[in-house]
Parts: sequence; C-alpha cells; structure tokens
Amino acid sequence: MSTIALPAKDAIAHRAIALATRGLSKAFGSLAVARDIAINLPVGARYALIGPNGAGKTTLINLMTGMLAPNAGQIFLAGDDITTLGPQERVRRGLARTFQINTLFAGLNALEAVTLAVAERRGLAGRFWRSVGSYGEAIDEAYEILRKLKLGDSCYQVTRELPYGRQRLLEIALALATKPKVLLLDEPNTICTWCFASPRTSLFWSAARFSRKAHLRKSPPTPACAKFIWASANMDDDHG
Repeated sequence: MSTIALPAKDAIAHRAIALATRGLSKAFGSLAVARDIAINLPVGARYALIGPNGAGKTTLINLMTGMLAPNAGQIFLAGDDITTLGPQERVRRGLARTFQINTLFAGLNALEAVTLAVAERRGLAGRFWRSVGSYGEAIDEAYEILRKLKLGDSCYQVTRELPYGRQRLLEIALALATKPKVLLLDEPNTICTWCFASPRTSLFWSAARFSRKAHLRKSPPTPACAKFIWASANMDDDHG
C-alpha cells in the first residue's frame, strides 16, 4: 500500500484534521506492506478504504490504532502525535476501532459488556465494591447505545448465544461506548443487510449519531472487504 490521497488541500482548508499520518511505513522483513502513507481525515467526515485482500488495509488500521508499530512515519490525532502511544491510551484519547474477527466477552450479556466499556470511560471500572444501582447512569447510557444499534431486545442475551451479525453489532456498540473522536470499522458490512439501507435507518447513521453526528453522505454499496473511518463532528469533547 502506497501513498493515499484523501481530500485535496483546498477541500479541507476550512476544516480541522481529525486523524493524519505522515510518511507511515511498515515492512515485515523484505515485504513492504505500507509505504509512505499520508492521510488527512477532516473532522466530520466518513471515508471507505477499499482494496483487494492482502492490500494492507487492516495493516494500516493496526498501525493507526497502535496494534502495530511503524518502521517510519508519524500518526496524529486531533493534531497530537500519538505514534508512540499504546492502543489503550489511543482509545482514551478518542481513537476506537473494531476488528475483522469478533473480540468480545463471551460470558457476559450485551448490556453488561457495554456497561463495562461505559464505566471504564467514566473512570468507574475499578470501583467493583459498589452496588449495581450506583452505576445507573452508565447502565442507561449502555442500553441507549444498544437500542440505537437495534440490540435493545438482545441486551440480556449472553454474548456467545447471539447470532454472528448481532455479535458484530455488539463490537461496534463497545467502540461507541468510548465516545470516540475517530472510529475505524474493519469490514463492518459483513454484519447484516441494513448496513447499507437508507442513510437514516442504516448502521452507519446510528453509529455516526453516537460518534457525535459525524457527517454522513449517501454512497453506493461497497465491497465486503472495505474499511470505514469516521471522524466526529466535534473534536473538542472530553474523552477522559
């Protein structure tokens, strides 16, 4: 994967940059999978990264989210250099993602899992001695996320018993629970048929609303291997 040209400079001159890379490169031995990648993702935008299997799309997401360390280059989130930060710190700063293969808490129900993510973001996760009732606001927020993603009727179902498509939606719910500034979805349109329904009923519309009204525009169907990147419309929110 070589240099990626997203918006022209004159097209984004009036918009802040949510996520950017400069000279980003990665090689595994003699195999170069990312070479001198430069991206400027404007605030409030949505983009799809499309290419054949093996083109390096997931590698790029892994580089941006800290799952892989680059051989060269820099990564910026809202203007801050995050190149040396680990994945957890990048999440705390507002960079969230999903994976091609589900990474979920199999023994928890959907509401429990998302509530844990909300509680972690709110700084409540270490207070395990408190009663469940003291986490009412976190539980309410978690349920609202599930409801918007059409998982409200499955909120008490154990994760391992959920159909695959709903497990994929649950992973997106966990990412949204962090209130990300930038959200990266790895092949989300393998989930179910309503991903590419009309904009106001689709998965992407629901996700964007929880990513604080990131701008969505209608687009044609894309391959199942596509990766999607959202940037929040408001980069000044507190994500601590």
